[in-house]
Amino acid sequence: MKRIFLFGFLFLCWTYAYSISTECICSKSDDLSIKQVVDADMIFRGTIISQRTEKSLEFGYQIVATFQIAEQIRGEYEERSVEVIIGYRSFCDPDFFPNTEYLVLTKYNFESEKYETSVCIGSRIWDQTSTWNKASIREKRLIDEFQNEKYPMIWRDHMHQIIAKGRVIAGRPIGLWEFYNSIQTTESGNFLNGKKEGDWLVYSRRSWVCDLKGLPLNCSLDDFEPPHPEGWIFSRTPYREGVIHGTIILYHESGCIDQESYFENGVQVGSAIQY
Repeated sequence: MKRIFLFGFLFLCWTYAYSISTECICSKSDDLSIKQVVDADMIFRGTIISQRTEKSLEFGYQIVATFQIAEQIRGEYEERSVEVIIGYRSFCDPDFFPNTEYLVLTKYNFESEKYETSVCIGSRIWDQTSTWNKASIREKRLIDEFQNEKYPMIWRDHMHQIIAKGRVIAGRPIGLWEFYNSIQTTESGNFLNGKKEGDWLVYSRRSWVCDLKGLPLNCSLDDFEPPHPEGWIFSRTPYREGVIHGTIILYHESGCIDQESYFENGVQVGSAIQY
């Protein structure tokens, strides 16, 4: 019994670490969200025309697929086909079938100089005639809204809870955006010409701060002065034209700096500094 428990614990830890490093949430049942759409560097509808397995310095192997682009939804790409890393031979890899049109969300990997699928559910089947069609009506409506000019608006999930506030014009997020879970703001930052610009802030979970203060995990922090003018910050990431450029700072719930990492044009320079 102890061995089973230990194996399960190690498996969960590995899953969490892997999901963080690859930005893959390992959940193909969750609905597509506006945050995943605006976080992606490139989104397109397309069909796989070939794929291959090649060695990867970080994960051993990576699966690279060539997609024929049917429609460009987000980002700029001049070619009609694109190579995308779709997995690392892991259970976390999204599923792709031949002769089927997908909605693909990608991030650009500056180390490999390739795009890679940014979330597992970034492989929604979009082909209306396919028996494998898994894209919901709500997801199709979200993409349609994102592509059209909108006034400042509130974005909600399928439970009608607010998950984001932000403005889109002609398929480009602009100005201040804020993201939420059911109880708090989780992230905020600005877009310039559709790309992240300046400092983007991720906020500490309220339960972490409450626990630090010895209070119930669902406590109210209204009576406490946050350590930063912007609030209870977990991380500060600087962007320039949509690319991380500068020092990423991670904070302890108390406000002290935990770690600093320096990036130039999306690539980390040197090792992270721990405090």
